[in-house]
Amino acid sequence: MAKSVVIKCQNVKKVFSHGSVSAEVLHGISLEVYSGEYVILFGPSGCGKSTLLNIIAGLETVTAGSVMIRRDDITKFNEKQLARQHRTRIGMVFQQFNLIRTLNVIDNIALPQVFSGINLKRRMRRAEHLLEIFGFQKYRNYNPNELSGGQQQRVAIARALVNNPWIMLIDEPTGNLDSKAAEDVMQLIRQLNEKSKRTILLVTHNPDYVTHPHRVLYMKDGQITRQVVNRPISDDIVVNDENDEALLRAAALSSIKDSPGG
Repeated sequence: MAKSVVIKCQNVKKVFSHGSVSAEVLHGISLEVYSGEYVILFGPSGCGKSTLLNIIAGLETVTAGSVMIRRDDITKFNEKQLARQHRTRIGMVFQQFNLIRTLNVIDNIALPQVFSGINLKRRMRRAEHLLEIFGFQKYRNYNPNELSGGQQQRVAIARALVNNPWIMLIDEPTGNLDSKAAEDVMQLIRQLNEKSKRTILLVTHNPDYVTHPHRVLYMKDGQITRQVVNRPISDDIVVNDENDEALLRAAALSSIKDSPGG
């Protein structure tokens, strides 16, 4: 089975304007990401990598170009279509965690399903299941400010997975973590790709992580300047939705076993 392209950017440009002043921050970027692939966008702060990630997520609009997620050009989506895209097809993880401080852990994990109209019983069952998979049952009723940074980021990853997306977009996930917690989180992300077969596009400026993915796309001054292939992706990646929970459990448990602690 041939590899399938799940993310495709063609000649993407982005201009930010303020009054009479404008600046082009992305200069005609084109890229492809394949199903089951783990790709890192690497470059210094301010090079445009987070802007590109936000465009792929549909959180920013393009000035020119197209962004295909599977067979859909999301630059042509209306607000309702973009909201559905966020809920069902994309899982987002941010540097700042973005957990709701007034909600406990389980309610934070379940929150995206509220916006999908999932009833209380079903969304609590899904959130409880993720807590079990991540070994976080004892933190069920904790508030985010009672957790370490690494634990908060794991909760954020569980929340990103609650609607079972196969594409994960991850922006500087270790920027607020100490080195031990950062390694734990990066190990979990790698296992989500290797064992759960999720497609991952991750932004970082940390050179310690460039050996993790299948490919690294190096960015500078709003352009992709080169790519490095660490290892080829299999031509026959097959994702079976029926095996999702077993794959996800294997990824989370492997990460917990290999990188204990929070």
